[in-house]
Amino acid sequence: MSNLEIRPAPASLLPQIQTALRATWEAHRARQPHAFAKGDLEAHVIPNMALSFQDADGQPLAESPRLFAAFLGDTYAGHIALSPLQMADGQQPGFINIDDIHVQPDLRRRGIGRALVAHVKAMADTEDWDNLTATVWHGNADSAALFAAMGFDQTSATLRYGPDRQVRDHPAPAHHPTPRRQRDADVVLALVAGLFLIGLVVTLAGG
Repeated sequence: MSNLEIRPAPASLLPQIQTALRATWEAHRARQPHAFAKGDLEAHVIPNMALSFQDADGQPLAESPRLFAAFLGDTYAGHIALSPLQMADGQQPGFINIDDIHVQPDLRRRGIGRALVAHVKAMADTEDWDNLTATVWHGNADSAALFAAMGFDQTSATLRYGPDRQVRDHPAPAHHPTPRRQRDADVVLALVAGLFLIGLVVTLAGG
């Protein structure tokens, strides 16, 4: 698609990205009720996404270093979000995960999903990352096919045992970290949200 542009997501796009994330979350929650507690979205996942637009000291950034948006002209077409590219000590993590990928419903089947994945694959090659991963929840056949077609190989499988019911919601955190402690908060929230965000990929209907 010649007029498709992928670039670091501007902070002004955050509300649209959060709206897309909520839709993705609900789709996954409907498909996997055992894994997605409704309260975790607002308590952990949405705040973690907002941290993508802050630096290590909690100061706002004009654009995100790990969240990339696709545009058709001036129209937001979708995004892809990565886990943190640096650890608290400045080192590169052994695994960088695709935490979220979304294509606007009316723009699917145009190759946008493939272009977003290709963009971060190119980053992985350029920066010599050890691992670029994507976890796809069972039942999301289109996303599994997308990543397989883009050269991702299966490395593990998660098996579950537990009651057949909706997972319990957890209470919201009592307080939020101050900006001076944002570096540590970024790491903690990334680890917590990783339990829920990981593999949070919508059905792309072929990318």
